[in-house]
Amino acid sequence: MELIHNSEKLQGKRVAYTRYVNFDECIAIVFDDETYVVITTEEEYDTKSAILCKDVEDYVKCQAGVMSDDEYEKIKKQKKEAQKRNEEKRERRQLERLQRKYEDKS
Repeated sequence: MELIHNSEKLQGKRVAYTRYVNFDECIAIVFDDETYVVITTEEEYDTKSAILCKDVEDYVKCQAGVMSDDEYEKIKKQKKEAQKRNEEKRERRQLERLQRKYEDKS
């Protein structure tokens, strides 16, 4: 599904369904042509403005119904594994630096 982030592209669309995403406090509107928009609010002083999101987290996509639960879990698992690999690489580099630092002193 394609995320719309330009309000001009909303004209003439027919709403298939809407969902409120409590975690991000936003509303997702899914249209019958396989497009969707996510609207959030921005508060400044006494004024609230509706903002079309330009990028949407996977959780919001899942809650909005534009991504399946299985797909969301798969992506979440892949991200967690990548994060784990990156952390391990960072720790190994740090270990190598510390080993070099303290080898020189002994």
